[in-house]
Amino acid sequence: MKKAILICSFLLGISLLPLSARETCNSITLHGKTYKIGNVYGHPQATRASIEDDIIYDPQGTTRLYEKQCYGTSVWNGAMQLYEEKFPATIVWGNNNDVYVQNILSTMPTETFVKGTIDGNIITFPAGQVVLREEFDSNYGVGVGIGRTQINEEEETIDFFYDPEVTEFQMTVDEKGNLDLILPGEPFNGEEPTEYILCYYFTDNEEFSGFSDFYQHYTAKEYQIVSLPEGVETEQYVYVDDYDYASFVEVAFTDDYIYILGLNPMMEEGVVRAKINGNTATIAQNEYMGVYMGMDYIFTKVLIDNPDFDDNDYFSPEYIMAPANQGFNLTFDREAGIIVADTPGVYLSFQPDEDNYEKSICVLGEFTLTYQATSAGTPANPTHLLYLENWLLYQGFSDFQFYLSNYSTEGQLLDVEGILYRVLVNGNPIIFGEGPRVNFFNESVTAYRGVPAQQMWLPYMFMNDEDIYKQFNNQFGIGIYEFDVKTIGVQSLYYHDEVYTYSDIVTLDVETGEVTETPMGVQTVVGANVEKVEYFNLSGMKVDNPSHGIFIRKTTYSDGKVITDKQLIP
Repeated sequence: MKKAILICSFLLGISLLPLSARETCNSITLHGKTYKIGNVYGHPQATRASIEDDIIYDPQGTTRLYEKQCYGTSVWNGAMQLYEEKFPATIVWGNNNDVYVQNILSTMPTETFVKGTIDGNIITFPAGQVVLREEFDSNYGVGVGIGRTQINEEEETIDFFYDPEVTEFQMTVDEKGNLDLILPGEPFNGEEPTEYILCYYFTDNEEFSGFSDFYQHYTAKEYQIVSLPEGVETEQYVYVDDYDYASFVEVAFTDDYIYILGLNPMMEEGVVRAKINGNTATIAQNEYMGVYMGMDYIFTKVLIDNPDFDDNDYFSPEYIMAPANQGFNLTFDREAGIIVADTPGVYLSFQPDEDNYEKSICVLGEFTLTYQATSAGTPANPTHLLYLENWLLYQGFSDFQFYLSNYSTEGQLLDVEGILYRVLVNGNPIIFGEGPRVNFFNESVTAYRGVPAQQMWLPYMFMNDEDIYKQFNNQFGIGIYEFDVKTIGVQSLYYHDEVYTYSDIVTLDVETGEVTETPMGVQTVVGANVEKVEYFNLSGMKVDNPSHGIFIRKTTYSDGKVITDKQLIP
């Protein structure tokens, strides 16, 4: 069997732009002379915008897709660099001649819009529009406006700064519907930064952020996104591949198609459509799914084994693109609630509209989808407990490892958003929370970074990649800043539909290696009354009125239980 049944490329934390499209040094050569780039700032960690209504999240109108070619500057690895790249772009054509452009600077996507007004073939945008706000303690945001570049011959630098005196910028629209950015001064010559730039700036002190464009061209695209038909209800299925990786997906049936939401784990909102023919269904080549991480338009693609693949040749591709008319076949039994992909040598890929599978964000081979009516259940006991004292001596703490299944004792897949766990040392639960601990060197260190408040239960998906981590196959690890550890244990809790269920407490005697289980039976506890709900941002700071982002919710109940989970607030 082929080994590559599920391959997903996690691109978080890497550059949005290929290095080949960047100047690798923090300088610019103009007319044969090299100038250092001045006014370099870090990535804008925006806080609260002064006027919340200035930010546009969901404009009304007709949405069109574009490919944007742009040149400009971006901040990367603490330095401001030149770039050239193409990005997906969304423009909403509203009523009353209003035009809304999303992610006006693609190197730092905000998912918000700037608003302009069209007159003839000219769109005019007021400068000073706020595009980003996060919830911290300050009172400012990131705005978009016109900046300037200025050569300082004495310092041999080229400086970038925001110019509040320029109050607008424009775009032209040609007869084909394509758009071009217009800036004051001389137009872009294809190489050097222009005197005027479109830039982000900080609204509290009007400092240049490091992100700018001095050229933008938008080419209209006619992609039609696959979406779930209106009024069609979905059912919960469980996706399982040949490596027993499991996740929830949503499935809907019509007379002609099967619609699957979440089949691409990197684009959970993306819809895959399979054409029904008898008891089989086929996913076609080149069906448009949407935009991935603001970087590429994504399509379904079908790959096949490369007959000339050489395992000893690093550059030999394992797959090649299937013929344009070849699809990815599924068999299904709707009454039994099962959908199966069993096509050896054929793979489903999700990637940009290119014939190069190396740009795939995921490749799927054989898998099974099974209907599951409920997500309720009792969490399975933790297994494979291992205590490694001084294992991470350079960091100064012990390492407690264990496996925590996301299946119930009844064999049902559980919703990981409702799973929590706690760790007990010598029978006493660890109280997690960012704060000082003492390591093996008798030094004071900060541990459990990112835990927003003192608590004993950790969310299943929480990691800080330092002393709280989760590896593949549900393997967890916790740094232990405790001494004289005789026993160490772990227990999971599952919260679903206002009901709590617990696994047994599984305990390891670190000297003898004996593992014992303290039975909890099938104990269920109906949720107590909620006493208070608090929200924290991802940096652990309390937020009074959360909006537009991902937050950690801390719910305190009348029986003293505290549950934390992540919430997306639109």
